[in-house]
Parts: sequence; structure tokens; C-alpha cells
Amino acid sequence: MFAASARALILLPLLVSACATTKHVPMTPQTSRELSDYGVVVLRTGRRVPLIRGRLTADSVIGERDSGGRFAVSRDSVATVEESLVSIPRTLGLLGGIALGVYALLGLAVSSGGGIPAY
Repeated sequence: MFAASARALILLPLLVSACATTKHVPMTPQTSRELSDYGVVVLRTGRRVPLIRGRLTADSVIGERDSGGRFAVSRDSVATVEESLVSIPRTLGLLGGIALGVYALLGLAVSSGGGIPAY
């Protein structure tokens, strides 16, 4: 039981981080658009504010904080805006690598004559 929990604790962060990528949003004056579902606003003070369902307008960045409540800040106070996006190639690569590893381990188990143990 403990071994399975330890493996899950190691693999879960790897799966989550491999499937997402961060993209900087251009902050040109004419840029006004919806942001992805999850993002981070980096203020000029260096403070990072996680944002859900954000929107970039001509003069501000608005959205919801991940802890609840609304968030709005003037664009003059914002250093950068980052979006978290799902990366299909990275996700497919990770899943392919895991499948290849499982296939190789099963091949080694069968070729060594041990077969798959029955519990």
C-alpha cells in the first residue's frame, strides 16, 4: 500500500507539469482579450497573483483569485501576464513514454520466465 502511494506522489506532479505549458501574454496597448482559464499576473512589485478566468482590457487586468473574490489591477502595475495552457504534444509524449516503459517492463518480466505474478 505504501509503495503505491509513494509512486502516486512521485508520478502525479510529473504528469501535471508535463501536460501544461506557460505562455507570456503580449502587453501591447491594443491587446484586449480573454485569458485562458488559469494564469498568473506578475505585478511590478514582484508579487505573483494566480488568476482564474481573467481578461486583459485596454487599461486593466481583471478576473477571479484562485482563493475566491474578484481581482482587478491597472495595466500600469502589471509587469507580465502568464497563461497556463495544455500542451498536446507534451501530453502525448508523456503518455507514449509511460506506455513504452510499461511495455518494456512487461517484456522483461515475460522473457525472464517469471511471467506476471498472480497475487
